[in-house]
Amino acid sequence: MKLSVSDLSFTYENKPIVENVNFQLREGEFVSLLGPSGSGKSTILNMLAGILAPERGRIQVDGGEIRGVSGHFAYMPQDDLLFSWKTILENVCLYGSIHGHLKEAKEEALKNFEAFGLAGYENAYPASLSGGMRQRAAFLRTALCQADILLLDEPSARWM
Repeated sequence: MKLSVSDLSFTYENKPIVENVNFQLREGEFVSLLGPSGSGKSTILNMLAGILAPERGRIQVDGGEIRGVSGHFAYMPQDDLLFSWKTILENVCLYGSIHGHLKEAKEEALKNFEAFGLAGYENAYPASLSGGMRQRAAFLRTALCQADILLLDEPSARWM
């Protein structure tokens, strides 16, 4: 299995949010977590991304246990989290900039700007984009992270 989650649990302020969640994903699978607001979907993604520590349970990728932040996951939260003082290209290339691969990140990003509906906005700032465009920029940034598993928390909420 690419990803295996067993008995994952998390409590917030003495209220169980996630209890004994179990699932397995194979390489290449696309899976959605469905449920009403407040049912723990974002909490599960936050635990996978290493932002929250599970109270119980195990997260494994390729058979190895994951604890905390891992290079296996790229996470796009509900908010786009674009830096207002950086251009869209700079925001999209953030991972490459941090990890010393800025040139390669820019080349890859520029190849994808049209497909993501962002052509012509490379040097624009986030304030000049619509909510959907901002979300697509955040999605492109996540896609360029070169992680094994993309975690997308309501990735299309603003483009529909």
